[in-house]
Amino acid sequence: MKKSLFILAAAAAFAITACDKNDDAKKVLDAEFTLANPIGTVVYGQPVELEGTAVSSLAIEKAIAMTVKDAENAGSEQELKIEGDKISGMVFIDSRDAVEIKVTLSAGDKSKDFSFPIEAINAPERKIGFYANDALCMQADSIVQNHVNTPDLFPVEFTGKGSETPSFFSMLGVKVGDEVKHVLNLTEARERDGEKLSFCWLNCLQNTAERKYIGSQRGFMFSGCKASSLGGGTTGRQCDLYKVDDHMIKDANIDDFGMTIIRGSWSKDYDEKTFKFVDSLFINIPSQCVTELDRVKGVYNLSKIQQVMDSATLGVEEEPTSLPNKTFIRRYTDGGDSAKKDMAENFKAGDYVVMRSKVKVADDKFEYYYGILQIVQLFDDSFAIVTAENGFTCLDREKSHECFLKPNYFDVRVQCLAE
Repeated sequence: MKKSLFILAAAAAFAITACDKNDDAKKVLDAEFTLANPIGTVVYGQPVELEGTAVSSLAIEKAIAMTVKDAENAGSEQELKIEGDKISGMVFIDSRDAVEIKVTLSAGDKSKDFSFPIEAINAPERKIGFYANDALCMQADSIVQNHVNTPDLFPVEFTGKGSETPSFFSMLGVKVGDEVKHVLNLTEARERDGEKLSFCWLNCLQNTAERKYIGSQRGFMFSGCKASSLGGGTTGRQCDLYKVDDHMIKDANIDDFGMTIIRGSWSKDYDEKTFKFVDSLFINIPSQCVTELDRVKGVYNLSKIQQVMDSATLGVEEEPTSLPNKTFIRRYTDGGDSAKKDMAENFKAGDYVVMRSKVKVADDKFEYYYGILQIVQLFDDSFAIVTAENGFTCLDREKSHECFLKPNYFDVRVQCLAE
């Protein structure tokens, strides 16, 4: 009896296995795929162009490529274009150890894999990091109290409060505890003596040391973080520069950073060619950095900024291009109540800011990092727009206080330090 049961179980197992194999065979697509050219030697982090011809019993619905090291180690899926029997696309080399590129063709529930060997992979000269955040929130900080602006509360020199307001940005990234951060508050920025700070998002209103109102300029702005910028007469963030507990934001530690505003079609300064270049580039850059493919695609696409808009840094001598690299960009020009002309708008939601960081690696050698920030949503400050006594439009002093500590949203994608 036991022997009979064993025989029946073995037969059933064989039947199931045979059925599975038959089902697997039915799911294999009857197709062939050949490349126009062998892959050859590739560069890690760079794309290689694949182009081939498919012959299939069914119309190909999907074509996917990925780099492969072995059965357990493969890169991310990358979709290819299908145009009749032609399959093509740019495949990024997202693995240093890949030995082949696998292409999978699918039609319905049927598919078939094709493997194409990589001759060799060359490593780039340097590894660049990539940071992306499509919901970056920053707030303009109010006056941070210290010995100078609030002596009654802080009678001892070099004492004062910190701040948790996310008002500073580091393009390169700053180590805070076990985390690399790109958005910092004053407490974090000051504790690190301003290490790698790129810009501050602020609301220009008062000299924060003397508490006097700034007359000619007012409103939101991006400002560089050196003392001449943050503590400038028409910026007013002297409180951020004040030394507390033997720490302060120091010029020597600040990122060598510049910004270029790229305005949309609403502006009289609209440059269609430049805007469309930056816009199309931005769309092709991953909005988050989760995989190695995200990183290499982000770094590769952002490198085009240097090639097209800042080629002088590459040593190009014939018709070189250079980014303006401003140290500040104001939401409005002449937004103060003592300005001699009507307030003018400089940027709005949908515009871009192209960013560049210059890092010295030797006495006469620099490395450049590039990024794009899209302005997504600005706190609505229209309630503060009034007509001054001199007849010009401006931002009201008292109402402008309501712009502090309000959320402003940006979509940022930058090259950064690899660590």
